[in-house]
Amino acid sequence: MAALAEYPNGTLGPQELCISCVKVLPVDRAALTIGTGSTAWEPLGATDETAARIEAHQAVAGEGPAVDAAERGGPVLVVDLSTQFDRWPGFSSALGPDAYGAMFAFPLQIGAIAVGVLDLYRNEPAPIEPDELTAMLAVADIVTMVLMSRPPPTDVDTNATDAWWTPSPSSSEIHQATGMVIAQLSVTPRVAYLRLRAHAFAHDRPLTEVARDVIERRLRFEPDEEPLSELAD
Repeated sequence: MAALAEYPNGTLGPQELCISCVKVLPVDRAALTIGTGSTAWEPLGATDETAARIEAHQAVAGEGPAVDAAERGGPVLVVDLSTQFDRWPGFSSALGPDAYGAMFAFPLQIGAIAVGVLDLYRNEPAPIEPDELTAMLAVADIVTMVLMSRPPPTDVDTNATDAWWTPSPSSSEIHQATGMVIAQLSVTPRVAYLRLRAHAFAHDRPLTEVARDVIERRLRFEPDEEPLSELAD
């Protein structure tokens, strides 16, 4: 709480919240992921480019410590990311040189209300001590309360203006592309998003680029087929 108090009203954002976690915990970087609309979740903020890159890999691969923590509702503690290929092959393959060090994922939730996940990283592989785990759980609870004090929009079409929860331009593109795939395939939002993500992973491309191709009609998905790279005139 003392670390958060360093930011006057209006200056505490997602990145500052992550930085505060690093200030008070024995970790080197941190990142936040929140639940959003039909795509289930998206990165919210990170202390640095490495943490942001790892979060993006999890979002595209659809697997990793944060995904498991969100699904199970409990912490996922990884002492060494370089040894986790069998557990998360897609995520581990995408990490490349980032597949090193420790990663600890904590679900941000109060009762049945799940907000997102707090990911904490160490540059070197290292086990987590009991007192460290206690501190991380306490910080995760505080982060949850901070996020809950700024309610997210109930759907992607909201006019909410809170910068913490308003979808980023790239997120809005993904939501729009998901809607177009829903129309193309007559599937649920979750299935449409999974198709987008699978295509991004298979072609080793950022999810935002694939979404942009769908929006600009350079890419179309067909039922039970690979998406067409170009539409016929």
